[in-house]
Amino acid sequence: DSVKKAKRTVAIAYSASAAENKHFDLMPKIDELYSSVMHSKDYTGSKAKRLEELCKKDISLAPDVWKGMKQNSPQLCSPPTYPSYRQLATLYERRGEYEKAIDVCRAAIRDGYNDDGTRAKMSGRIERIEKHISK
Repeated sequence: DSVKKAKRTVAIAYSASAAENKHFDLMPKIDELYSSVMHSKDYTGSKAKRLEELCKKDISLAPDVWKGMKQNSPQLCSPPTYPSYRQLATLYERRGEYEKAIDVCRAAIRDGYNDDGTRAKMSGRIERIEKHISK
């Protein structure tokens, strides 16, 4: 029983570490694409589609990334910002896909990543998008 528990613990630690590595590998690629897409204002082209794909992939890692960060730094009380949520929500917003943008914001909040680097945070982003929709 203790051997199984030890194997599970090692597997969880390895999984979290692998997720963190993937996340930190994706971040510069996502940042570069995001910058390019926002500057070009081509929100539906091939770079935008690739950005969407990479953000979704990175977001799927978020729970394991947080788990790994918490294991390595138990003093952390809440996850730091996770830019892929904000970047994907912004892409959807620029496309006029407001419900998708809201869904991304809600997923970020659900996953503990309410802080998006802005003063209003993800919850404020949702309010702003909802106001835009109701116009």
